[in-house]
Amino acid sequence: AAAAMFVSKRTLARYLERENSGFRKLRDDILCQQAQDYLRNSRMSVEAIATLLNYHDSSNFRRAFKRWNNQTPDQYRKAAQRIAL
Repeated sequence: AAAAMFVSKRTLARYLERENSGFRKLRDDILCQQAQDYLRNSRMSVEAIATLLNYHDSSNFRRAFKRWNNQTPDQYRKAAQRIAL
């Protein structure tokens, strides 16, 4: 990402720090949003979504999802389906 912006990694880290952010937080925010979209708008299994988001196994994805949303992917999907009705 830093190379695409023609800055050093450290300069990019300082920019993100000024915005009270960081590379990991941005990455997690993007992965969380993608996971939520897949869970709401597809019938893919949690395992398939984990693979699509480049997790080596679904248990790591489930732990990350729970950290982001305070609920499991299955709980999130069920709640999203209730809201959609």
